[in-house]
Amino acid sequence: MYISIDCKEQLQILDDKLKEDNMKIKALIIVDSGLGRFGVEPENVVGLAKEVEKYKNIELVGISTHPGQVYSSRNMEDVKKYANQEVDSMKVAKKQINRSWMQSRYGCHWLYTYYVFCS
Repeated sequence: MYISIDCKEQLQILDDKLKEDNMKIKALIIVDSGLGRFGVEPENVVGLAKEVEKYKNIELVGISTHPGQVYSSRNMEDVKKYANQEVDSMKVAKKQINRSWMQSRYGCHWLYTYYVFCS
């Protein structure tokens, strides 16, 4: 089972419950890809990852995103625009990871997920 996280405030509550139930969980940091509803800004991925590392019952395994803005697409040009926003956001997040301690810790085993829409 995986869980998506986007703020440090949820980590202590989650870790306490996991400890109480003698469980561990894999976590993905969800990256905001343009809509601003949820997810961390791509530039803040490393900061949240450092927070996750403090908790024994939460294993950080990667980053992901969700292009919620694509639902308002009226045509294929809109879809392409939103897909490009999503890819750009993930590239920024990956660049931050590559510049940090996370690259040596996780390297190429990290899970990056995003959706690409094709015509």
